[in-house]
Amino acid sequence: MVFIAVGTPAIAIGDSSDADLALCINHDKGICQKKSRLTAYQPNTVAWEMTDDDNDSLEVNYSFKYLLTRPDCSIEKGNVKVECINGWDKRGEWFLTYTGKFDFYMGTRPSGPVVNRTNNPGIHWRLHKPSFAKWASWLDIGLEHRSNGQVTEYDLKNTNGDYIADVKWKEGDRAYIDGISRSSNYFLMEVKKSLKAGNTRLSFYASGKAYFTDESLVTWGRRKDSGDRIWDYDMLKFIFVGNNESNKKWIPDQIEYSVEYTIGAHGFNTDSLNASLYFPYVYGKRTYFPINFIKVHVGPMSELSNYTESQTSIYIGIKLNPKPMF
Repeated sequence: MVFIAVGTPAIAIGDSSDADLALCINHDKGICQKKSRLTAYQPNTVAWEMTDDDNDSLEVNYSFKYLLTRPDCSIEKGNVKVECINGWDKRGEWFLTYTGKFDFYMGTRPSGPVVNRTNNPGIHWRLHKPSFAKWASWLDIGLEHRSNGQVTEYDLKNTNGDYIADVKWKEGDRAYIDGISRSSNYFLMEVKKSLKAGNTRLSFYASGKAYFTDESLVTWGRRKDSGDRIWDYDMLKFIFVGNNESNKKWIPDQIEYSVEYTIGAHGFNTDSLNASLYFPYVYGKRTYFPINFIKVHVGPMSELSNYTESQTSIYIGIKLNPKPMF
């Protein structure tokens, strides 16, 4: 630990970089700011999506969080000490999140529509390095709403008494299916464990959802009148992320790979898998590959409107987060 005297109270800095220190010291207010209140939450990506039995589209994922608790550390203005950086992450944090997704059918559907896929606001409490689970990096408990922002009801019938969604599905009208409304509310609990292995940082996530409202019945296709709900396909999620931290110029120092596995109440019968690779090749100060992100999806839960359909999709594009993070 290093103590720095700046003509004002001593500030304790633990394992900090010069950049952290520059953000930390505020001579006017005597406070320590570790980070901005507004940051990325989950991956932000723009990628061309190629899916079997559907038109190609440009898929955009955006996600951010807003910290409600102080973004700075514990402060003791009345005493001669301000605690900064060292120990800041042992606090509990309250924050808001918002994650969204939409598809832009640019040149692949008439009029090239933009189809909203996901609206996912939430409020979270996160405890870093909990004393009752010292092996965990943090424990997160949240309340979330998830919907696709559509208005077409799933149970509409025509004059013959047939479900309109089923008729449209048999006609291959995917645009109609994309417009079916989906909505659910649930509690979320997630735990993260991080460790280092050589020049690679490994992160493991495990989360579970407890639904208390769910409007997601299916009235078309092979799962018509099955009684399936979203929780049958999405209750438990396991994520593995590896970040290469090499500082050698000839090795990409921000390469990231991840695997995301999701199962529901039906277990392996309704599981899905995402695998991705992030590889911004940087040599010196130049980035040589603007296309730096590849993802593959296999199984259901590709989209909320038709979550029961198993699909295989390939995504090629860019990840917008400035550093590898999940």
